[in-house]
Amino acid sequence: MSRFYFWVFSLSLLFFILLAPAQAYWRIKAQKIIYLPSKGLLLAQGKVRLIGHGLYISCPRLRYNLAQARIVLWGPLRVVSSGGDYLEASRGWLNLKKKEGEVEDAHFYLNKKKVHVIAAQIKRQSEGSYVAHQALITTCEVCPRCSPSWSFQAKRLVITPTGQGKAYHVTFRVHKWPLFYSPYFALALKRSRKTGFLFPRLTHGSREGLGIELPFFWAVNDSFDLTFFPYYTKKKGLMSGLEVRYALGKESKGVFRFRYLRDRVADDDYHNDGLVRNNQNRYWFTAKIDQSLAPEWILRLDADILSDQDFLYEFQGGKLGFEGSHKSYLYFFGRGLDEENSPYRTNRLWLTHRKDSLFLQTSFTYYASVYPQEQNKLFMPLSRTDFAWLLSPLWGPFSGALSLRHTYWWRKEGYRGQRLELKPEISLSPHLFPYDLELIYRERAVFYRLDWREDKGKETLFRRGYELEAKTGLSWFRVYPFSHGGFLSLRHSIRPQFQYIYRYPFNQKDQPLFSEADNLPYQNLIRYGLIQYFTAKKKGPSGPEYFDLARIWIYQKYDFSVSKQHFSNVFLDMDLSLPQRLYLRNQAIYNLYGQGLVSWNVTSSFHYGQGEFWQLGYRWDKENHIRQLSMGLRKHVYGNFFTSLNLKKSLVSGETISSQWSLSYEAQCWKANFLVSSNPYETRYALFINLLGVGGYGREFGP
Repeated sequence: MSRFYFWVFSLSLLFFILLAPAQAYWRIKAQKIIYLPSKGLLLAQGKVRLIGHGLYISCPRLRYNLAQARIVLWGPLRVVSSGGDYLEASRGWLNLKKKEGEVEDAHFYLNKKKVHVIAAQIKRQSEGSYVAHQALITTCEVCPRCSPSWSFQAKRLVITPTGQGKAYHVTFRVHKWPLFYSPYFALALKRSRKTGFLFPRLTHGSREGLGIELPFFWAVNDSFDLTFFPYYTKKKGLMSGLEVRYALGKESKGVFRFRYLRDRVADDDYHNDGLVRNNQNRYWFTAKIDQSLAPEWILRLDADILSDQDFLYEFQGGKLGFEGSHKSYLYFFGRGLDEENSPYRTNRLWLTHRKDSLFLQTSFTYYASVYPQEQNKLFMPLSRTDFAWLLSPLWGPFSGALSLRHTYWWRKEGYRGQRLELKPEISLSPHLFPYDLELIYRERAVFYRLDWREDKGKETLFRRGYELEAKTGLSWFRVYPFSHGGFLSLRHSIRPQFQYIYRYPFNQKDQPLFSEADNLPYQNLIRYGLIQYFTAKKKGPSGPEYFDLARIWIYQKYDFSVSKQHFSNVFLDMDLSLPQRLYLRNQAIYNLYGQGLVSWNVTSSFHYGQGEFWQLGYRWDKENHIRQLSMGLRKHVYGNFFTSLNLKKSLVSGETISSQWSLSYEAQCWKANFLVSSNPYETRYALFINLLGVGGYGREFGP
């Protein structure tokens, strides 16, 4: 019986050891477990699994010292954390109480296997915090007998729980060759945002000379960051650049961008616009803000201040160039910048409120002319208030809407004044299946309070009129079996459309012309057209999917108000699309009174394997004497090399408007791009290099 009690006591002790409060969250599984009570040891062999505190450890053998709460692990072993990071090593140890550990000959996989850290020794100090000695860091694939394409080799590397890497005595290597040394270097190993230098941009231009841009990114906190863009060119000097960004919420965010240059080079009528700059201080400031003040109340700001229009053409490249800024603002805010060749830059502050069918907006707008001599003559809606009751059901088939707009139009020279427009509307939509019919009656009353300036003084004017509108359409469709290209069926829809518009002759005498809304001529016309859709049905992973393969729209108008040539031009708009493959758009205008075809625009693109594509466009305008060809191409050359070409050429003058050629190398862990761009005024060269996976530009919610 003594042996029986001994085994009961031993198994109870083992059960207590494994499930005691001090080790309540650790479990050991193995093919064989041996308990040595005299030595206070627990031995496990064969497919050993140690699970607890967010870690999963597997190895062939371990030894557990109960008194010290220390486990020695023999490899090959693997440690997987709950965050997805894991490491492989030859051997190691773990303290269950302090949650510390150490492994040797380790290969650490971070950020979902995107970042590799290979070290002679890695110590786990706490959850998510590690120290590595003699470490190699890379995002390239690694193998035992080869060197990665690039790597950072550090004598000591500290990895924080936030994913920040602090490396000491660092050497950057390309394959086996060291390129530079730094006593300290910071890396973002597990997150996109990390303070540090970004990769430089090298340029060369016929007007700028050799140039280099070395950005520095400062992640102040999770909601705010700064990026400095010092850009030095041999001929023009140092340009300072700054981007400030913050995000307090989905509807509360802002971006500020600023570039400044004290130009060394005098202007020589760049871009042949007839203007010669007389200033050395050149700058461009842009900003956009969305700020939620209360539910349904949003304040927005757009700022765009430019020293001279040539600035946008001369300094196009980089994150702070026009194209980069425009795309970034579109991504973050859904609204971009005025066109590059716009005669003015828009600065606007507005407050918007919408609830149900009510809409209110008040705004302040200032246009900054890029031509200094035109600034005093530029009309701008300095302040404007819009109130609208959107179209809402009234009774039965009747609906109503109301809009009110007050605008103060201002300029420094010439007349200016206030404009108040009241526009009530009532519509009737009888249900005449299968026809869609809508009848609209609209009143337009406009009050003017004018300051004619000079000798005329101030005057109050009033204009009133009404508009009638009728819209109708009819739809037919038919579904055809279609079993090509993975599609199941094809639907062909035809919809003829008719619209009649009558506008009572408004009083145009002595009326000011603030905008196109003040020019309301007599109208009595019919618009009619035919639109067709070809829609394919395809079986998707979660149900049927539909694709518009083609759209054909042809339309024209007949004007009763003119004495002759009642028929307008015939307009054709056609789209053809194969999902992720082919896109073709054709637009044409045809005149019925002897001129024939007066305009034709066609654009096409075709995408195929490995990111290759070609684009082709042709624009022809008879009245404006335009014949322009545009072409784009991206082609796989050899291995990881790609080349691309973009070209715009005038077929009238034979002049190349712009051209851009690039050669890029795209490896698994890095990219390089050499770019040559030219226009009739200058030629530029640029080189970009990006190491993928380490560091990163900006916030995770945008480029």
